[in-house]
Amino acid sequence: MIVPVLLGKGKPMFLDLERLNSLVLKEKKDFNSGNLLLTYEMMYK
Repeated sequence: MIVPVLLGKGKPMFLDLERLNSLVLKEKKDFNSGNLLLTYEMMYK
């Protein structure tokens, strides 16, 4: 199970986190090594 999380400490990487509604999975790539590359889109209110 993979659960994406945005943490709020340190220098902000994303602006307007208070308006962030959800993350939507846009792309998934499987590698022979067993690793995954997951790309998400941020959806705002």
